[in-house]
Amino acid sequence: MKLTSAIDEYIADMWSSGRFRSAATERNYRSALLAHAKDVSNRDPRYTNRDDVKETLRRWDHPNTHGNRRSVLVSFYAWLMEEGRRSDNPALQTRRPKRLPTHVYRLSDEEVRQMLAAACGTRERRAIYLGRAPA
Repeated sequence: MKLTSAIDEYIADMWSSGRFRSAATERNYRSALLAHAKDVSNRDPRYTNRDDVKETLRRWDHPNTHGNRRSVLVSFYAWLMEEGRRSDNPALQTRRPKRLPTHVYRLSDEEVRQMLAAACGTRERRAIYLGRAPA
């Protein structure tokens, strides 16, 4: 069995079990898993190892993205174990990255006032109200 076939079965199973609820989730998982399939030359998932997983994870430099993609691989290989196609999970044999705190820039009240004063028309003012931080 090729890795891409296993990916298709995995995604179908995740939809049928209610674990996937949006197309965005499927896209995220599929893109990470297809990158892994490309890195291992689409060989049988029974013959992949932790070095293959580490090679795939090297694609992403940011620790938060790296952690997300590792979680996808852990879930995929856990599913393979539950299906009886593997005896171990090579993604769990990799070190978990230390995630960085996310920082979202929000306009200050003064900056919002300045933008509202510079706005031309109702449409721009409404867009500024939508984009400001909740009170």
